[in-house]
Parts: sequence; C-alpha cells; structure tokens
Amino acid sequence: MASLILLFLLSLTQVLGDIWLSKAMKQFGEINLVNSENWIPLISYLLTNFWIWLGVIFLMLSLGLYLTVI
Repeated sequence: MASLILLFLLSLTQVLGDIWLSKAMKQFGEINLVNSENWIPLISYLLTNFWIWLGVIFLMLSLGLYLTVI
C-alpha cells in the first residue's frame, strides 16, 4: 500500500513540476541563445521567477520519490 501512495505522489509531483516549468517559460516567450545579449535577461528571469523555482523543487521531490520507490 505504501508503494502505491509513493507512486501516486511521484506522478503528482512530476506532472506539477512539468506544468509549472512550462507555465514560466511560456510567460518568458521565445528564446534565442545565438545572440549573447539575450542571455542576461534569461538568467535573471530563471533565478527570480517563482514558477521556475516551484517547478524545480517539485521535480527534485519527484526524483527523490522515484529513488525511494525503486
């Protein structure tokens, strides 16, 4: 039973992390890394955006749950 709960939490955290990262990157818009002047706004956005941090935290939780279930 514990394994099923962990699998459910694993699925939930994986999906939420992906959704939140997708939401944040869609807010930023198109990225052109060929032009180096676009790097500073991108890095600043990645380090200060709430949805990016939330997505990364949930994906790290998902990885931890995955390793626990295995």
